[in-house]
Amino acid sequence: MSHQAFKLATGLLAVLLSTAAPAATLSVAHSLDPAQCGLPQGSLLRTADGSLYGTCFSGGTNRAGILYRLAPDGTFSLLHEFTYVSAADASEPGPGPMLASDGRIWGSATGGGGENSSGALYSIGTDGSGFQLNAVFSADATGVFPSPLLQTADGSFYGVANQGGGRGGRGTLFRYSAGAGLAKVITFRSARDAVFPTAGLTLGADGLLYGTANSGISSDTAGNEGTLFRIRQDGTGYQRLMGFQRATHGAFPTGELLLAADGNFYGVTTQGGPQGGGTVYRYTPAGQFTLLHAFSGAANDGAWPNGGLAQGADGALYGVTLHGGTGGSADVGTVYRVALDGSFTQLHSFDTTSSAGYAPYDRLTPAPDGSLYGATSHGPAGVAGTVFRIVP
Repeated sequence: MSHQAFKLATGLLAVLLSTAAPAATLSVAHSLDPAQCGLPQGSLLRTADGSLYGTCFSGGTNRAGILYRLAPDGTFSLLHEFTYVSAADASEPGPGPMLASDGRIWGSATGGGGENSSGALYSIGTDGSGFQLNAVFSADATGVFPSPLLQTADGSFYGVANQGGGRGGRGTLFRYSAGAGLAKVITFRSARDAVFPTAGLTLGADGLLYGTANSGISSDTAGNEGTLFRIRQDGTGYQRLMGFQRATHGAFPTGELLLAADGNFYGVTTQGGPQGGGTVYRYTPAGQFTLLHAFSGAANDGAWPNGGLAQGADGALYGVTLHGGTGGSADVGTVYRVALDGSFTQLHSFDTTSSAGYAPYDRLTPAPDGSLYGATSHGPAGVAGTVFRIVP
C-alpha cells in the first residue's frame, strides 16, 4: 500500500505544452567500429578530466562486450574485452559504469565467471589496468541479471537482480561490500508488490533506497503495470509507494529514478499514459504523483522513452526515446527536454541515414558546459552506433 494517497496533479495539463524542435545542435563525438563494438549502451560515465567511459553489450575479440574510454580530445581507447569462457572475467556488460570511492570503475554484467553464468560485478582501473571479477550471481542465492550499481556512504554497493532469489523469487535487491561480499537483501515474490525489477536504485535524501519494477499490480486496476518502492539499506521497512495505472500514469517504469535539485523524484514509463507512448512523471517525498508529459509518437514528439532522465545545467529534465520523431526514413528516436513545469521540447529527431546513428539507448550524461552526451545503439552502414553530444 502507498505510504500516502497520491493524486494526479494538475500537471496533467502540461501534456498539451509540446513545442517543435529549437536550434539544438547534435554532433558525433565518436563513431563506434562494428569490429570492436556491438550494441553500444548509454548511461555513460563522465569523470572530472572530461573523459567518457561506456560499454558495448557485445563485440570485441571474444564477442562478449567491451569497456572503452573516450578522451576529451576524441581519442578512443579499448580498456577491456570481456569473455564468456574465463572463470575470472565477465560477459555482456550492462550500461552505466560508475566511478567508485576507491577510484576504480565498477560495473555489472549479464554473465560472469565462465560459461552458463547469469551475472557479475567487476571493477577496473580508469586506465584499463587491474581488472577484477568481484562477484558472481547465482539464481537462488542472489538472483540473476543485475542492474547498474549505486554506492552509499559506507562504501557498499546496491542494486537489483531481475530474476531469481530462491523459491518463488521474481528478482532481488542485493548488496555488495568488500568485507561481506555479495548478499541478497530481499527477494521480490508477490505480483501485488514488485517483481522483475530492472532499473538501478536511487538514494533518497532520507537515506532510503528508492526503485521501480516493471511489474506489480496496481491497486486500482488489473494488470501488471509497474511499481515504485522504497526500503532501508538494511533491508527493513519495505514500502510499496504506488502502483502504475496504464491510462493515467503510464506503464512499465524504466531507468533509475532521478533525485533532482528540488528534492523530488523524476522518472519515465515506456508505454501507456493518456497518449499511449509512455510518460514523464514526478513523485514527491510526500507521495504526490504528477504527470509532466505524455508521449504520442507524433512528429514533434516521441514514443517509448527509455533509460531514465538527467537534469541539465538549466535545471530541466533531458531524456531519449527509442521511437517517434520526424527521422525521414523511420521513427527511430529522439532527444527531448521537459521543464519542471511540464513544458516539452523535442531537441533532435534521429534518422537511419544520418552519421549520428539511431535508436538512442539509456540515460544522457550532463557535462558542466550544459551539453549532454549519449549513445545510439545502431548506426549507418559501417558504424555500430555512436557517442553523440547535444547542446540544447
